[in-house]
Amino acid sequence: NLWQWKASVQADIVRFRDVEDTHPRLVADDYPTNDEAYLDAVRHATRDAIPKASDTNTTYLTGRGARNPVSTGVRPSPIEDQSAAGFGTLTTQSSDSQHVRGSGVWQDGSWVVVFVRTMTTNDPLDVHFEPGATIPIAFAVWDGSGGDRNGQKSVTTWDELILQTLKR
Repeated sequence: NLWQWKASVQADIVRFRDVEDTHPRLVADDYPTNDEAYLDAVRHATRDAIPKASDTNTTYLTGRGARNPVSTGVRPSPIEDQSAAGFGTLTTQSSDSQHVRGSGVWQDGSWVVVFVRTMTTNDPLDVHFEPGATIPIAFAVWDGSGGDRNGQKSVTTWDELILQTLKR
């Protein structure tokens, strides 16, 4: 059970950034359409008049059509709950199985990230926490500004997480 936080998704929650934000004067997709409002905006092209991809017919937005969580434009949390059973098997859990929430804050030159989830869930793919149990845990960090991407990252060795019940 993997929990992944991304700074880019954290930024999207504040304000979703679409293709037009990255490439403000580029026409990214020019599919035939009968949408008169779109055609009229293109005929009288000004940047503000052209509808964003997120506002147009999703027929040609294949990521959204496939319900790819990265393509939805809606992100309830910058944390993604994932599962894997070995190399090449990483899978994002369904939207109904996204039990982890959290947030990150840039503070004093580094990120502080908090993950929040109930101790147990009904999902058999989720790790279940029990007081006194020993749970293997490891961390991976991608530093995009340092050129990390894909499999290039910093990783820790396995450690043990032991939860204790606090007495009040």
